[in-house]
Amino acid sequence: MLLRMLDRLDAELADPPPDPGQCYERCRWLDGRLAVVRRLFDWYAVKYDQRLDDHPHAVLMRAADEVVRGCWQAAFVVAGVTPPTGPVCFLDTGTDGHSVRRCSVPADFRVPEDDPLAEFVARLPVPVVALPEVAAREPWWLVVAAHETGHHVQHDLDLVTATVDAVRDAAPADLQREWRTWSGEVFADVFSVLMVGGAAAWAVEELQFGSPDHLLRPVGPYPPPVVRSAVLGEVLIGMGTPAAGVDAAREWLTGRTGPLRDRALRHLAAVSDVVSALLGIPLGEKALRSLVDRDVLSHTSRVERWAEQLGRVKPVITPLDTRAAPRVLLAAAVHRHRTTDDADPPLSGRNLVAALTRSGAPGLLAGTPDRDLGGLADDLADLLLGGA
Repeated sequence: MLLRMLDRLDAELADPPPDPGQCYERCRWLDGRLAVVRRLFDWYAVKYDQRLDDHPHAVLMRAADEVVRGCWQAAFVVAGVTPPTGPVCFLDTGTDGHSVRRCSVPADFRVPEDDPLAEFVARLPVPVVALPEVAAREPWWLVVAAHETGHHVQHDLDLVTATVDAVRDAAPADLQREWRTWSGEVFADVFSVLMVGGAAAWAVEELQFGSPDHLLRPVGPYPPPVVRSAVLGEVLIGMGTPAAGVDAAREWLTGRTGPLRDRALRHLAAVSDVVSALLGIPLGEKALRSLVDRDVLSHTSRVERWAEQLGRVKPVITPLDTRAAPRVLLAAAVHRHRTTDDADPPLSGRNLVAALTRSGAPGLLAGTPDRDLGGLADDLADLLLGGA
């Protein structure tokens, strides 16, 4: 697609305006279009370069792909829908994960809203998932990919409206506006627990912990951390796993005073209904709750057994050729990190990455293109030259 756009730009040079001033204007405009294509290439290249065999993150990216693929395929299999191309992972320099939807304009490729290139970027077919830099040293942090994949699942299965409606109907009238703001992140949190169990809750707790004042304040599109923790806990409880849910959050608030505490209590009163509503969102002929990975949440002996094997020089971990295996591996790695005084953390990390690259059911993240890519390239080139 990029080459097609460059060819079209090159063709624009074939018949320059005879007037010198108009020629300058034309060349200046074409330089700007060329810069857009270059920026777009650079934005993707830095992500795909991490997959080159000689890149230090190449093996980690193959491991991350299996995690994402397991989460991605599970949702579409239950929904009975052929999945589009799944998200591409890359290691970012941040401390947290984030996703860029296939219909979002990347922050470092922003164009004015009235520029036709806004539509150009919106139609690019490759979503991405950013992974935290710490995953290169502590690969159990690949667990955040479950939450980020949840954002893509929500949008590509057209569950955004259903999510907002579910949250609206479950929350009291005076709290609905806030819950609607949080609905996307709450959906991804619920999805991540269904995929990797308590490991998802651990990652959130690590990333959001702070002072009491911090724990009571909403953070951007997220609920106050104390409320978010209760949501994660209630999902686990609803799936039959002991966890710290609403009751634990209320106990933590005991003895505290102030409007933030009072507001948090109001939200906590809605958490159980919100979680129940989200778990009931239709997914094909089933409900979202049917995505629950019993290998993670119910077969805790397997998680514990694999956690022990990850610390061995020659681990024996089977079966790995299942859709659930990458998620069980992550749950085991987080369990080992949380419960074991690991004598050799780098060894268990290397074992985790090696096992992940061999795990997962047969299949690919790439879906069957739903349209002719040559036609898409021409459409995008038309947008690129729309101001000609």
